[in-house]
Amino acid sequence: MKEYNLSNSMIDEWYRVALEHGAKAGKITGAGGGGFLLLYTPQDSQQAVTNALEERGLKRMNFRFTREGVTVILNLVNT
Repeated sequence: MKEYNLSNSMIDEWYRVALEHGAKAGKITGAGGGGFLLLYTPQDSQQAVTNALEERGLKRMNFRFTREGVTVILNLVNT
């Protein structure tokens, strides 16, 4: 299995799965237990990537870019 060395073997596995399901690129953001695996995925592959990663316990969080900077709309984690 190819290793991507983003941060650890678990994140490498998630990234591999995302690529296999249509993601084109990814980046780890944040620090500690509060980070994100940010993925660039064409629209036609987004549901397949979401399904594959949710099967592994990850949660999808949609976002958008704005000119106003960062705004927290919802700060809730479902466990």
